[in-house]
Amino acid sequence: MEKQKKENVVDLFWTGGWDSTYRLLDLILVHNKKVQPHYLIDPNRRSTRLELKAMRKIREELLKKDARSHEFLFPVKYAEVNSLKENNAITSAYERLVRNVPLGIQYEWMARYCNENGIEEMELSIEQGDSKFNKFIEPLVSKINWDWSSFSYRVDDIHEGEDEYEIFKYFNFPVLHLSRSEMTELSKEKGFFSLLEQTWFCHNPINNKPCGVCDPCITTIKEKQKWRIPLKSRIRYYLYVQTGLRKLRKK
Repeated sequence: MEKQKKENVVDLFWTGGWDSTYRLLDLILVHNKKVQPHYLIDPNRRSTRLELKAMRKIREELLKKDARSHEFLFPVKYAEVNSLKENNAITSAYERLVRNVPLGIQYEWMARYCNENGIEEMELSIEQGDSKFNKFIEPLVSKINWDWSSFSYRVDDIHEGEDEYEIFKYFNFPVLHLSRSEMTELSKEKGFFSLLEQTWFCHNPINNKPCGVCDPCITTIKEKQKWRIPLKSRIRYYLYVQTGLRKLRKK
């Protein structure tokens, strides 16, 4: 099922990570779209400071690359997760879903944020993959065609009334069809790969460096980007992750 939609300003959850930064740069530099970034501050997230640092650096480098980008990239809107307005419908739907689906609490936060701020089409940058979340969300979405030569994915209205719809009806998934390696090649073709190199990805940094063993670090290594991981952290990956996997196979 396809729908038509036109966006003037695109709302985007931006973390300073690979997927959301790719989407932000593609919107601004390729599609000439204005972007309103949003960031939720989790006091327990160890990578927050480094994510914000990456976002500032990317903005600075983007302005150097394209002076007009200051008109297209709006100031980031921040919100503390502990200050979000309660929403019983969203929270109850999440609590029911999480009994059977390994769904991170961030999706409940993001849904409440969108509801509180009247945002109906927030872009959520989830790349193509075989993660548990991909396997959960992909059967629920349908393709949306924009009238500016782009497309996205969105939970289909046939799921209205279901818990999945209650949470994910606020989001578009614009890079769900793209793998990390495809984004790498496309960014090189479009001339903004150097900006993607400024992104941050590790959830549990050690001495301000990627740890090598959290999920984003593992994904980065598996996607043939181990050059982004310091040698010491790559060794940690092979010791902790690879050895652990071998032990599991022997059982």
